Amino acid sequence: MTDDDIGFPAGSNEERELLLQWLGYLRGAVVRNLDGLDDAQARWTLDGRLISVLGVVNHLTHVEWRWIDGGFAGVDVDRTEAEFEPGPEPLLYLYL
Repeated sequence: MTDDDIGFPAGSNEERELLLQWLGYLRGAVVRNLDGLDDAQARWTLDGRLISVLGVVNHLTHVEWRWIDGGFAGVDVDRTEAEFEPGPEPLLYLYL
C-alpha cells in the first residue's frame, strides 16, 4: 500500500488543514485495523485483560468528544473507564 492509498498527509502551510489531514489519516488507520473483522472479533480480548479493538475505537471517539466539548466549547469533561468497554449495543458497522 502506498502513502496515497492510505491517505498519508501531504502537508500544508495552514495549521488547520494539516491538523485535519492528520486526523483523517489516523481515523483511517483505525478503520484499516477493523477491516474484515466481524463484531465478535472486534470485541475479542486476550483473557479479558486487554482492551478490544472496538474498545479502542470507542475510547478514541470519546477522546475526540472531550477535545471538542472541553477544549473548544469549555464544557467540564472527564474520562471514565466505561469508555474502554463498549456495551452490547455498539455494533462494529456503526463505527465504519
